[in-house]
Amino acid sequence: MFVNHVNSILQCCSDEKRVDVTRNGNVISVREYDPVTSCNCLCPFDIQYEIGPLTPGEYTVTFVNNNASFTFTYPSSGTAKPTVPAGAEG
Repeated sequence: MFVNHVNSILQCCSDEKRVDVTRNGNVISVREYDPVTSCNCLCPFDIQYEIGPLTPGEYTVTFVNNNASFTFTYPSSGTAKPTVPAGAEG
């Protein structure tokens, strides 16, 4: 599954962003972060990454940074395009 997180709010000091993904059954936890910890400002960044491979089924994705989550069904064709509802990003 390809993820395109638009306007992820992270520290401004570095363009290097990291993503940790863990999976426990059908629950996927995502932590997006900046390796620089000495910055004192926040900015929106667009981050792209891939999660998988996934098998067909229902999944719940939780963004650890802000506890936003959503559930989606991953079809065998791989064409799911879930969108986090407005306001779910914190």
